[in-house]
Amino acid sequence: MGTRIDAAGNVVRSGGSRTAYGRFDDEESGLSGGQARSALFQRLDPRRWKIAPVFLLLTAAFLGFLVMLYFVQHPILCFLCVLCAWLMSLACHEFGHAYTAYRGGDLSVEEKGYLTLDLTKYVDPLMSILIPTIILAIGGMALPGGAVYIQPSSLRSKSWETFVSLAGPMANFIYGAVTALVFHLLHWVLPVPLGGRMVLSTLALIAWFQAMAMWFNLIPLPPLDGWGALRPWLHEDCVFKRWERHPWHSKSMTLVCILILFIGLSKLHFDWIVNITTEYVYLLPHEFTSGGKGLFDAAIHGGRGGF
Repeated sequence: MGTRIDAAGNVVRSGGSRTAYGRFDDEESGLSGGQARSALFQRLDPRRWKIAPVFLLLTAAFLGFLVMLYFVQHPILCFLCVLCAWLMSLACHEFGHAYTAYRGGDLSVEEKGYLTLDLTKYVDPLMSILIPTIILAIGGMALPGGAVYIQPSSLRSKSWETFVSLAGPMANFIYGAVTALVFHLLHWVLPVPLGGRMVLSTLALIAWFQAMAMWFNLIPLPPLDGWGALRPWLHEDCVFKRWERHPWHSKSMTLVCILILFIGLSKLHFDWIVNITTEYVYLLPHEFTSGGKGLFDAAIHGGRGGF
């Protein structure tokens, strides 16, 4: 079996009529140390991955709606800003999973287009876009759900499987932190009148939704990321792992767990930990987060949101 490095920096092993792209391994590849390091650096170079036009379009739409909100001051623009930001965060959430898997040894995520922030590569139209958007529109929790298919057998260890699962919620936390940073910068720059307060309240609400998405996804129940982080360390006889082996059992288990989560979280007032994150970690004043919720609610039900 021969070994070479292709133009994209991948280690390719060829044998007969078959060519295999696999996880990089110095010993198996037969490459010298210098060649191995060169191939690795080429593969991990982010400049190889281009940002998808759909993500750039969402970014432009978000900025446009935010500027319009400052001048027009209508709650529907708050809703559009939150919606665009949520879709962008969904892409970042799934990119976090994919990039961590890539670093952990699963090179298939690059071939599947997961490293381009292309929303269309990550999601199932029904479960990942339609249903979460409806939930968000009625004032529910933003639920980043995606279709990033990882090959656990390609990852180097169980620890990497856990890192891959935790990378999504961490992406939400970082997205919220960046939004909070923008909030604080604009709070220092923008004048206090109505337009500025609406913009700041919208940014505070976006950060609040990111904190909500992070904590929700860390719940250790399938199909959430908290379960994915815990799963590699559980015994194979665990009831959830046994159900996962059967496709129909797995789907029914997912639906049951989602129902339990929605019913349970509504009874437990889950947002207390989200409020702590936004107020004491992101340092966002409660008045702006509350104002953002009022704007969002006004966009759905009509009114001015208390402004």
